[in-house]
Amino acid sequence: MSTRAHGSDRSFLRAFHRALPTAFLALAAAGELQAQAIEQSSLISPYVSDSNYWSSAFAIDGDLMVVGAPNDSSYSPIGGHGAATVHERDPLTGGWTYHQKLFASDYASFEAFGGSVAVDGDRLAVAAPRNAVNSLGDAGSVYLLERDAITGLFVEVQKLDSIAPLTGEGFGYGLALKGDLLLVGAPGAGLGSVQVFRRDAVTGLFNFEA
Repeated sequence: MSTRAHGSDRSFLRAFHRALPTAFLALAAAGELQAQAIEQSSLISPYVSDSNYWSSAFAIDGDLMVVGAPNDSSYSPIGGHGAATVHERDPLTGGWTYHQKLFASDYASFEAFGGSVAVDGDRLAVAAPRNAVNSLGDAGSVYLLERDAITGLFVEVQKLDSIAPLTGEGFGYGLALKGDLLLVGAPGAGLGSVQVFRRDAVTGLFNFEA
């Protein structure tokens, strides 16, 4: 059995074939725009050296991103005390712009500040999992920072240590922050542990819960 296109069918096919190049051009243009959008959304390291381990940890919430650089040595040529950089998304272009660089208030060599990070709204948590606590090496600490309403910059408001610090505990190797709840992983504590901290509505400080 054979089929033949009628006049109306042939007209449709001719119109369809004429439209194909335009359709392919439109698809290609859409793909190019999508690629441009992806490219515009990528971050470029603010460092000139790759020894800072920038981007080994990062977290995002809405138009705010924090990126860890746990081997930053800006203040200590002996060893990387670490840092974190804050970036904000431009609502018009969709691109990310550098906003601020963060350090621990009591920075020390080899503490790996920025080894893990978390962000929720205008609050950041940045860990230094190799920080020494009471002479206990690699016990780890976590720093809480909040955005100043006037300057727009993030300032340190609290430092947390493990409820019972141990040598090699690595407190802060894992972080999760949501609302008034902060979870901190300590893989070197025995078989590993997760400590839960909750923010007090009156003092604004995080306290150990479980």
